[in-house]
Amino acid sequence: MRGKEVEPNREIGTGTINAVINDESVKFSVNYKSRDLTTVGIRVGIFGNKLSSQMLHDKVSENIAKK
Repeated sequence: MRGKEVEPNREIGTGTINAVINDESVKFSVNYKSRDLTTVGIRVGIFGNKLSSQMLHDKVSENIAKK
């Protein structure tokens, strides 16, 4: 799964990535909460697509678990 038109935005404690995956806009929001806690939010499409968002959450979790 590769994103097109990827636009990362980094700030202290937060970050966003806007991309197009499978012809749908996707927004990843990452927020640092504490040393052991970071939240990740994913919105697919304009109104959101729960199934696609959950699939991407699972992919992120798999990659984090490998490290």
